[in-house]
Amino acid sequence: MSEFEKENTEQYESHTNAQPGHSPAHFHSPENPGRKRRRDVRILSALSLFLAVLLGISIWLHFSDLARINRLLGELRESEYIIESYRTVVEAAEYIKREFIGETDAAAIKDGAIRGMIDSLDDTWSYYVPAQEYADYLESTNNEYVGIGVSVTKEEGAYILVEKVTEDSPAAQAGIVPGDMICEADGLDLRDISLDEAKTRIRGPEGTFVKLKILRGSGKTEVLDVERRSIIEQTVKYAMLEEGIGYIQIYNFGSTSADSAIDAAGSLLGRGAAGLIFDVRFNGGGKLTELLKLLDYLLPEGDLFVSEDKQGEQKVYTSDAGCVEVPMAVLVNDSSYSAAEFFAAALQEYGWASVVGQHTTGKGYSQVPIELSDGSAIILSTRRYLTPNRVSLANRGITPDIELEVSEEEYAALYYDELDYADDSQLQAAIGQLTARDKQ
Repeated sequence: MSEFEKENTEQYESHTNAQPGHSPAHFHSPENPGRKRRRDVRILSALSLFLAVLLGISIWLHFSDLARINRLLGELRESEYIIESYRTVVEAAEYIKREFIGETDAAAIKDGAIRGMIDSLDDTWSYYVPAQEYADYLESTNNEYVGIGVSVTKEEGAYILVEKVTEDSPAAQAGIVPGDMICEADGLDLRDISLDEAKTRIRGPEGTFVKLKILRGSGKTEVLDVERRSIIEQTVKYAMLEEGIGYIQIYNFGSTSADSAIDAAGSLLGRGAAGLIFDVRFNGGGKLTELLKLLDYLLPEGDLFVSEDKQGEQKVYTSDAGCVEVPMAVLVNDSSYSAAEFFAAALQEYGWASVVGQHTTGKGYSQVPIELSDGSAIILSTRRYLTPNRVSLANRGITPDIELEVSEEEYAALYYDELDYADDSQLQAAIGQLTARDKQ
């Protein structure tokens, strides 16, 4: 999932700072504040009286009901706080609706208000997701959706840029490659619509076709009819390198990734691999269950991961005695974060693997997606994650054992999955580390 940028704010004039000749009474208040406050007080008074009666009855009936009544009273006090805290938010929305000279979009105003609340937390990893984007988010964590099999991005006013193409997908079979631009979908120019709307246009019911106008890197255009099919995203790629080292690239820790990585490791070790290299560069994390399953397979008995809540209460996840005992290395870069970082950190702290590459992002919190009534969601940081040695990676990341920067050209080729193993300097450094250890 991508992060959402903060919106710029502009100066404004308050209705209370009326210019000469313009009385504040000229602006129509959505509702008299005094009347609204009196109404709220009446509601709260009635609720309080009702709960007081319940309290008396509960004492008469059974003393154990006191706990439930106390909880209800607490909820009432919380409701009063919410009414007082957010009254001005409602007032502002009503003023905008009634007084703004231009067109207003209630959904956009709502989205902006929620984004503002999340932005006030000053937490990079908490954000608001509109309904359609949240549906896409759920698909991405399951690694399965109906579409043509491309990962895309878009700048405002530009065509859709193809970043990655899923192997054996309809897009790959049609000849679409990374770097292509999708200009039209079924005759609709994609420059003036959002990325989410463009994705919706490209996706559709399974078995149907979408007509795409493609702009190649050479400048030539081509029109392709591409079938929409159920796409299962590849989470793991593996190979036996010439040096007898097994290479396993983990794209994310989404559904099935742990089983795929375990199967890959088993296959490589069965073919005589003298060591394993796990590549989690550009891995943005995923599901805790997948991370723990893979770590449990690789590491001996002990702590794997610690989760800590707001009150400091910790939950410790452990592994059993079974493990894989061959030399290992983990490749990371500045786009490795979340589960990818904790995977590398656990192997590093156990002394089970050398970490090679660039300093990682430093994402040390877990986020819970909380779906709202309209299908949108807030992704909220709710827990702190710690390594087996109880180290927080938040805003600090992992320092590799072998720190190695790469050129912009190599970085881009790696991102687009176009870099040969022999030209991958970080991979070659990891191979050198493992082969040297094997000779000791």
